[in-house]
Amino acid sequence: MALRFILLIALVLRLGYAGAHGASVYPESVLASDDLRALTEKLEKKRLRHSEAGFVRMLFTQMHRQVLKQFKEGTTLAEALQTGAYNCLTATTFFALLLDHFRVSYRIVETNYHVFLLADVGGSTWLIETTDPLNGIVSKPEQVEARIAFYRQMPPPVSGVLRGYAYRKDYFRVLSVQELRGLDYFNQAVGALNEGNLKKSVYLLQQASVFYQSGRIREIAGILSLMIHERNLSEKDRSDLLRRLFIIEQLSAPALASAAGG
Repeated sequence: MALRFILLIALVLRLGYAGAHGASVYPESVLASDDLRALTEKLEKKRLRHSEAGFVRMLFTQMHRQVLKQFKEGTTLAEALQTGAYNCLTATTFFALLLDHFRVSYRIVETNYHVFLLADVGGSTWLIETTDPLNGIVSKPEQVEARIAFYRQMPPPVSGVLRGYAYRKDYFRVLSVQELRGLDYFNQAVGALNEGNLKKSVYLLQQASVFYQSGRIREIAGILSLMIHERNLSEKDRSDLLRRLFIIEQLSAPALASAAGG
């Protein structure tokens, strides 16, 4: 199984992504950006003057004051680094890397339509909603539970091709920082699908499948397959896109098996 998975990854990389026009960055490179590096250097000097709780609150505030400028749906990691625009994925990535840098334990949690952080601070679990600069830190246990329940019940989007689309299962799992790169590509793939650009969507979903093995990828691949069969495409393009979708579905199969077993 491991060898087959590696061979599929190699095939994805060999097929290439010409024409995808997608952009992502390795999450670890975020801390190397001028803004984040300046922020970490500044806060290193203040780390020992504060309790862990006080420091995490200050870290959150400073990230929004100095790095993240304005909320913008659909922002990629590359765009966030260049412009300071952010959404739940990019802001969560930035703050997760800052917590990691300052050795604060945390988990990245994915639901069907959202990503957030759970951090272990001073013996308590805090929920951190990185898109809310003013009230994004939730520290009271009952409020943390209520917010998680809210995220798990968030409705499907109200616009785009996927408007009203409800995933076939309840996605609630912990992600690694590297998987956030795949999720970045996944979001771009959904954006391209919303625009009706099937080729771009397939190519970006292919990139996502390398870093992010999720049943969500297989679900979107199924939607793309139906649309490719219905769209007026040349036989060459149709065959190429369907071949890529087949590989994507094979890569996502381990995620489905794992979810079924759990």
